[in-house]
Amino acid sequence: MHENLRELGIATHNYLTDFDDVFSTAEAQFQYGNVAAFNCVEWPELYGPPARDLVTDGVLIPYLGGCKTHCLTCPSDTLMRKFLANPKSFTPQVRFYFDYQFSSPIAFAARASKSGQGTPEYRSLLRHGMASTAETPGGGIKNRMAGVHQPGAKIMFAEYLLLYEPATKDYPWTGIDSSAWWWPYGKLTRRHNGKANVLLADGHVETVRPAFGEAVQHYDPIYDE
Repeated sequence: MHENLRELGIATHNYLTDFDDVFSTAEAQFQYGNVAAFNCVEWPELYGPPARDLVTDGVLIPYLGGCKTHCLTCPSDTLMRKFLANPKSFTPQVRFYFDYQFSSPIAFAARASKSGQGTPEYRSLLRHGMASTAETPGGGIKNRMAGVHQPGAKIMFAEYLLLYEPATKDYPWTGIDSSAWWWPYGKLTRRHNGKANVLLADGHVETVRPAFGEAVQHYDPIYDE
């Protein structure tokens, strides 16, 4: 059950080796010519066939070898299989139809910034992230593995709470249209007997209770106790 997350860890660390220790982004921002680790699927807003699957354009895909996108799905997620069999039966549409999301600082920076997007304050808040980002008019922020404090305790890929899972109504920040885990608002699933699997930045996998993903010592990569 942990093998897919371990493969994601190996792929990410190999990517870091090739790109000067700089993380990829978690969200695709095409206006800046940026492609993320894994991109969203262009599901139509109304009815009709889905557009091109952008997930396979993600920069981590070449590092997954034969695993490809299968590594992004939990083998025990029966609801995901039902969704893939009949996507239109779920409302609203889920655009990133996988179980694991890459840690991103964008939601945290947007909520915490008092001066607005693109300002020095906002850009400094983006340093509290694992994924790099291109979402500022002034240019991208490059976050590095070397900047992660206590990598064995920091979540890199989260098994997030999906929109169609039980109790989702209590948690509005769910995986629906992004390959990013928008901590601290995005919640972990309870799929595994009330727990979730997470990939930590040092490459090891743990099965944890959802509260693990709501603790600053686990979601903020630069937090140092």
